[in-house]
Amino acid sequence: MFTCHLPCHNSSIAYTVELSARCAYLESIMDKHADCYHIMAGDFNFECNSTQQGYKLFNNQCSTYNLQCMDKIRWMLVDINSLK
Repeated sequence: MFTCHLPCHNSSIAYTVELSARCAYLESIMDKHADCYHIMAGDFNFECNSTQQGYKLFNNQCSTYNLQCMDKIRWMLVDINSLK
């Protein structure tokens, strides 16, 4: 489990570059600990919808690493054996 703080959403190229760098760092952590389950929590500073550049970049990682956006889920019971 680790936390992250992403920059506040805006439409600038500088935002995309900064967010890409942070996503690359998060990816390096997950790659380094590929044998672990990952829970990422924190202040992502974007809405989870396809109109947000931050979400589009981050959602690619979610797909690659089988992460789930929990933005709209109040609770969830997960059978850890189903994740293997």
